[in-house]
Amino acid sequence: MTAERVRPSGVPAEAWWSPSDNEWVLGAKDAEGRLHGEVTYWRPDGSLVCKCDHVAGKPHGVSRRFHESGEVSQHCYFEDGKLHGVRSWFMTDAATTERPRATGLNERVWRGELDYVRGAIVGFRYYDRAGNPVGTNGEPLPARPPNVPSDANRNNAGRWVQGRWGEDGKPAGPRRFWSADGALETEEHHEGGEVRVTHFHPDGARRVWYALRDEELVGEAAAWRRDGTPRVRATFGERTTIEHLAADGAVVRAATYDPAPEASTAPADLSEDEALALLHLEDDEAEAIDPAMTWSPAGLGRVIGLGWGGDDDRDAAAARAARGVALKVAPASLAERLVALKLDRAPRLQTPQRVAAVVRELAADPAVDGDVLRNEFIFAGGPGGLLALSDPKLAPTYLRSRCPNDTLQLADLGLTELPPCLGRFHDVARLYAEGNRLTTVPSEVGDMFQLAWLNLARNRIQSLPATLAWLPSLRTLYLSDNALTSIPSTVFELQELCDLALGDNQLTELPEAIGDLPCLRQLWLTGSPLPSLPASLSKLPLRFLHLGGHAWEEPPEVLGDCVHLETLWIASRALKRLPAAICKLPRLRELILWYSSVTELPEELYEMKQLTELRIKHNPLPDSVYARLAEALPSTRIS
Repeated sequence: MTAERVRPSGVPAEAWWSPSDNEWVLGAKDAEGRLHGEVTYWRPDGSLVCKCDHVAGKPHGVSRRFHESGEVSQHCYFEDGKLHGVRSWFMTDAATTERPRATGLNERVWRGELDYVRGAIVGFRYYDRAGNPVGTNGEPLPARPPNVPSDANRNNAGRWVQGRWGEDGKPAGPRRFWSADGALETEEHHEGGEVRVTHFHPDGARRVWYALRDEELVGEAAAWRRDGTPRVRATFGERTTIEHLAADGAVVRAATYDPAPEASTAPADLSEDEALALLHLEDDEAEAIDPAMTWSPAGLGRVIGLGWGGDDDRDAAAARAARGVALKVAPASLAERLVALKLDRAPRLQTPQRVAAVVRELAADPAVDGDVLRNEFIFAGGPGGLLALSDPKLAPTYLRSRCPNDTLQLADLGLTELPPCLGRFHDVARLYAEGNRLTTVPSEVGDMFQLAWLNLARNRIQSLPATLAWLPSLRTLYLSDNALTSIPSTVFELQELCDLALGDNQLTELPEAIGDLPCLRQLWLTGSPLPSLPASLSKLPLRFLHLGGHAWEEPPEVLGDCVHLETLWIASRALKRLPAAICKLPRLRELILWYSSVTELPEELYEMKQLTELRIKHNPLPDSVYARLAEALPSTRIS
């Protein structure tokens, strides 16, 4: 029998305990026993938690929640059980179990107002302790650009957003997004599980149009260049077609993707004795297996894959037993190959290259079924899984297994090439393929319609396919630490590109065409033997520029014209002089020239009050210079 709950002092005798609310409740009821009128709730400790008007058993009217201190925690309105109107919430310095501030909001956000229409959020505003409007990060809101509607709000990414959200927090109906400076970027319409999306160029012209259902591309889609000419035309579905278009509308390239072929994962047919032996291996009973037993090529393929395949999570006991059986029952020619490959001493194949070499060598022996051996390594997982990339039927399945959400992870796998079936992954937004042995990229990468981020750093890339230019949303391209001697011309056609990493190649020229990238904000040019920089660099809206490790005694003059720069990295052992023009850049906040050979500084540097960070140590400068800098720039972090 459940003990009767003790009523705290302050809770009226008429109130009853509600297990579903975990609170004490007091309120009138109508003839049907439904709450009607003002209903009051108390926490288990007796502190007042809520007063809410009800009609016919549903919240309807004013509702207030309270911190344990008695201060109001939330104030809102209901209409027929749904939030309707302004919901305000308030923080407190007192101890409280209330959590009105949503996850993700900065602690400086002290008060919030959310506008509801029948349960859907249509607007929100946040304030600090002093009542000043702030963003979700707690920073003061900038002035609203003239063309941004008054009911649009600034989100966590710094964009202005206008729209509605359902009670489940998901978008409902139309939404529009503007950049921080007020340029319309995106329009969405959410309805019936489908969202139609239009992205715009800065001048308001359409850039990309597509539709999503369950986060997958469906139906027709299109992309346009900045001059309004068509760029891509596509239809997504069970059968996908993509066309790359020239400026005159002519089809330059067309590709069709039928449904991916189904890969068979059924195990090879084995004899009854072989099947029984493999079952015994799971119990580590290899000693019970007759060494005189004759194994079929398929059986040997399976037992070898089980013994040396897989990753750290495999059944180590079964693998150990399988290795013992393989070495025990292998015919003479196969036994010699196993020893020559040092498999008698290797517990597991550690790299994709090692797996490929072993499979190639052992498949040449008639005692082993090469297809079974390869498949066993593939389905064992670990480094053997990469063998799937050479099989058109298996490659799509393997790639999908490495694709959580919208990101395809192929980094640091030792790949010498990427599979053409990449083109099937139209909904992938990020492709990480750094740290491999790639020399180029398949043309099918141009069919990855949603690709916005491509990391090809730390490879051996010498060229890129022309199809890269047809990626309508590519904004980040990392090509650092490759074998480029020149920048592929296709890069300069990526007019949405914001971040470009070209450092540690063998570039001898940065073409004037770099100025044709109107969105470029971050550029890495570290460690390439560039003799100069083009004048067109000043046309770019560059915020970040990394020029470390160059042979210049004095940086090129054009840097003084890059007026948007906020971070400039020019540290180099060869650097001897810092031009005064760089010190006059109006937005420069971080200047890095440590570990250089600078012997004196221009007077203008001491006037750079806007600097937040100056890395200048380890230059042959007298101590008096560092002391003067510390005095002249007290708000700057100097290291």
